[in-house]
Amino acid sequence: MGSNGKKAIMALWTGQFERTLDEKKRFLVPKALRELLTDPLVYFTPGMQNCLEMHTVASLHGQVDRLRQNATNESAMRLFTRLYYSQTQSSPLDGQGRVRLPDSLARWAGLNREITIVGTGLCLEIWNSQRWSDFFDNYQHDFDRVRELAFGSKTLSVSPMAELDLRTPANQTVSRPK
Repeated sequence: MGSNGKKAIMALWTGQFERTLDEKKRFLVPKALRELLTDPLVYFTPGMQNCLEMHTVASLHGQVDRLRQNATNESAMRLFTRLYYSQTQSSPLDGQGRVRLPDSLARWAGLNREITIVGTGLCLEIWNSQRWSDFFDNYQHDFDRVRELAFGSKTLSVSPMAELDLRTPANQTVSRPK
Protein backbone atom coordinates (compact mmCIF):
# COMPACT_ATOMS: atom_id res chain seq x y z
CA MET A 1 0.00 0.00 0.00
CA GLY A 2 1.12 3.52 -0.72
CA SER A 3 1.32 6.26 1.88
CA ASN A 4 -2.18 7.41 0.90
CA GLY A 5 -3.68 4.01 1.81
CA LYS A 6 -4.22 2.98 -1.82
CA LYS A 7 -2.50 0.04 -3.45
CA ALA A 8 0.62 1.18 -5.32
CA ILE A 9 0.53 0.58 -9.07
CA MET A 10 3.78 -0.50 -10.69
CA ALA A 11 4.93 1.37 -13.76
CA LEU A 12 4.82 -0.35 -17.14
CA TRP A 13 8.38 -0.08 -18.50
CA THR A 14 8.42 -0.07 -22.30
CA GLY A 15 10.56 1.13 -25.19
CA GLN A 16 14.14 0.94 -26.37
CA PHE A 17 16.60 3.81 -25.86
CA GLU A 18 20.21 4.28 -26.92
CA ARG A 19 22.47 6.02 -24.40
CA THR A 20 26.16 6.71 -23.80
CA LEU A 21 27.90 6.19 -20.48
CA ASP A 22 30.13 9.02 -19.33
CA GLU A 23 33.51 8.47 -17.63
CA LYS A 24 31.74 8.00 -14.28
CA LYS A 25 29.45 5.28 -15.71
CA ARG A 26 26.42 7.62 -15.64
CA PHE A 27 23.68 7.80 -18.25
CA LEU A 28 20.72 10.07 -18.76
CA VAL A 29 17.47 8.27 -18.01
CA PRO A 30 15.04 9.10 -20.84
CA LYS A 31 12.45 11.69 -19.84
CA ALA A 32 9.55 9.32 -20.62
CA LEU A 33 11.01 6.86 -18.10
CA ARG A 34 11.91 9.48 -15.47
CA GLU A 35 8.28 10.60 -15.49
CA LEU A 36 7.25 7.09 -14.35
CA LEU A 37 9.55 7.16 -11.34
CA THR A 38 7.90 7.99 -8.04
CA ASP A 39 11.23 7.83 -6.19
CA PRO A 40 14.65 8.98 -7.47
CA LEU A 41 16.32 5.86 -6.01
CA VAL A 42 16.65 2.90 -8.41
CA TYR A 43 18.16 -0.54 -7.95
CA PHE A 44 20.49 -2.41 -10.30
CA THR A 45 20.59 -6.19 -10.31
CA PRO A 46 22.25 -8.84 -12.47
CA GLY A 47 19.98 -9.88 -15.34
CA MET A 48 19.81 -12.67 -17.86
CA GLN A 49 22.21 -12.83 -20.84
CA ASN A 50 24.65 -10.52 -19.02
CA CYS A 51 22.48 -7.43 -18.98
CA LEU A 52 21.55 -5.45 -15.87
CA GLU A 53 18.03 -4.94 -14.59
CA MET A 54 16.98 -1.53 -13.28
CA HIS A 55 14.18 -1.66 -10.73
CA THR A 56 12.17 0.69 -8.58
CA VAL A 57 11.61 -0.36 -4.99
CA ALA A 58 8.06 -1.43 -6.00
CA SER A 59 9.27 -3.68 -8.83
CA LEU A 60 11.99 -5.16 -6.60
CA HIS A 61 9.34 -6.00 -3.98
CA GLY A 62 7.22 -7.50 -6.77
CA GLN A 63 10.20 -9.68 -7.71
CA VAL A 64 10.45 -10.94 -4.12
CA ASP A 65 6.70 -11.69 -4.04
CA ARG A 66 6.80 -13.59 -7.37
CA LEU A 67 9.77 -15.62 -6.16
CA ARG A 68 8.01 -16.56 -2.93
CA GLN A 69 4.82 -17.53 -4.78
CA ASN A 70 6.44 -19.47 -7.61
CA ALA A 71 9.48 -21.13 -6.04
CA THR A 72 9.35 -24.90 -6.39
CA ASN A 73 12.78 -25.73 -5.00
CA GLU A 74 13.77 -24.32 -1.61
CA SER A 75 17.53 -24.78 -2.02
CA ALA A 76 17.50 -23.25 -5.55
CA MET A 77 15.51 -20.29 -4.19
CA ARG A 78 18.05 -19.74 -1.40
CA LEU A 79 20.95 -19.92 -3.85
CA PHE A 80 19.25 -17.54 -6.28
CA THR A 81 18.36 -15.00 -3.59
CA ARG A 82 21.92 -15.02 -2.26
CA LEU A 83 23.44 -14.51 -5.70
CA TYR A 84 20.84 -11.98 -6.86
CA TYR A 85 20.25 -9.78 -3.84
CA SER A 86 23.86 -9.75 -2.63
CA GLN A 87 24.76 -8.05 -5.92
CA THR A 88 21.80 -5.65 -5.96
CA GLN A 89 22.88 -2.05 -5.52
CA SER A 90 20.94 1.20 -5.28
CA SER A 91 21.76 4.42 -7.10
CA PRO A 92 19.97 7.78 -6.96
CA LEU A 93 19.09 9.89 -9.98
CA ASP A 94 20.92 13.20 -9.85
CA GLY A 95 19.33 16.59 -10.50
CA GLN A 96 19.95 16.25 -14.24
CA GLY A 97 18.19 12.88 -14.49
CA ARG A 98 21.38 10.82 -14.68
CA VAL A 99 22.02 7.61 -12.78
CA ARG A 100 25.37 5.94 -12.10
CA LEU A 101 25.87 2.25 -12.76
CA PRO A 102 27.68 0.38 -9.98
CA ASP A 103 31.21 -0.40 -11.21
CA SER A 104 31.09 -4.12 -10.36
CA LEU A 105 27.80 -4.67 -12.17
CA ALA A 106 28.82 -2.54 -15.17
CA ARG A 107 32.00 -4.61 -15.47
CA TRP A 108 30.05 -7.90 -15.14
CA ALA A 109 27.63 -6.83 -17.91
CA GLY A 110 30.39 -5.52 -20.19
CA LEU A 111 28.97 -1.99 -20.18
CA ASN A 112 31.70 0.36 -21.36
CA ARG A 113 30.31 3.20 -23.46
CA GLU A 114 27.29 2.53 -25.69
CA ILE A 115 24.27 1.06 -23.90
CA THR A 116 20.69 0.26 -24.79
CA ILE A 117 17.87 0.57 -22.26
CA VAL A 118 15.14 -1.99 -22.95
CA GLY A 119 11.68 -1.97 -21.35
CA THR A 120 10.47 -5.42 -20.31
CA GLY A 121 7.19 -4.45 -18.69
CA LEU A 122 8.22 -5.06 -15.08
CA CYS A 123 11.69 -3.48 -15.18
CA LEU A 124 14.27 -1.97 -17.49
CA GLU A 125 17.24 -3.89 -18.82
CA ILE A 126 20.57 -2.19 -19.49
CA TRP A 127 22.50 -3.89 -22.31
CA ASN A 128 25.82 -3.44 -24.03
CA SER A 129 24.45 -1.97 -27.29
CA GLN A 130 26.23 -4.44 -29.57
CA ARG A 131 25.10 -7.40 -27.48
CA TRP A 132 21.50 -6.11 -27.55
CA SER A 133 21.63 -5.60 -31.31
CA ASP A 134 22.92 -9.15 -31.82
CA PHE A 135 20.31 -10.58 -29.43
CA PHE A 136 17.44 -8.65 -31.06
CA ASP A 137 18.54 -9.56 -34.59
CA ASN A 138 18.91 -13.20 -33.58
CA TYR A 139 15.41 -13.55 -32.09
CA GLN A 140 13.20 -10.94 -33.78
CA HIS A 141 12.47 -13.27 -36.71
CA ASP A 142 11.04 -15.79 -34.19
CA PHE A 143 8.72 -13.24 -32.54
CA ASP A 144 5.53 -15.13 -33.38
CA ARG A 145 6.87 -18.45 -32.07
CA VAL A 146 8.32 -16.86 -28.94
CA ARG A 147 4.96 -15.21 -28.28
CA GLU A 148 3.14 -18.52 -28.68
CA LEU A 149 5.58 -20.18 -26.27
CA ALA A 150 5.27 -17.37 -23.73
CA PHE A 151 1.46 -17.43 -23.82
CA GLY A 152 1.21 -21.21 -23.92
CA SER A 153 -0.50 -21.39 -27.30
CA LYS A 154 -1.49 -24.84 -28.45
CA THR A 155 -1.32 -23.81 -32.12
CA LEU A 156 2.42 -24.31 -32.61
CA SER A 157 3.15 -25.88 -35.96
CA VAL A 158 6.47 -27.37 -34.82
CA SER A 159 7.88 -28.75 -31.62
CA PRO A 160 8.00 -25.72 -29.26
CA MET A 161 11.76 -25.69 -28.79
CA ALA A 162 12.79 -27.53 -31.97
CA GLU A 163 14.85 -24.70 -33.42
CA LEU A 164 14.54 -22.04 -30.74
CA ASP A 165 17.27 -22.00 -28.10
CA LEU A 166 16.59 -19.20 -25.63
CA ARG A 167 19.66 -19.96 -23.53
CA THR A 168 22.84 -17.96 -23.96
CA PRO A 169 25.95 -19.04 -22.09
CA ALA A 170 27.19 -16.45 -19.58
CA ASN A 171 29.73 -13.99 -20.96
CA GLN A 172 29.02 -14.97 -24.55
CA THR A 173 27.42 -12.65 -27.04
CA VAL A 174 24.58 -13.87 -29.17
CA SER A 175 25.26 -13.89 -32.89
CA ARG A 176 22.86 -14.31 -35.76
CA PRO A 177 23.14 -17.66 -37.56
CA LYS A 178 24.60 -17.28 -41.07
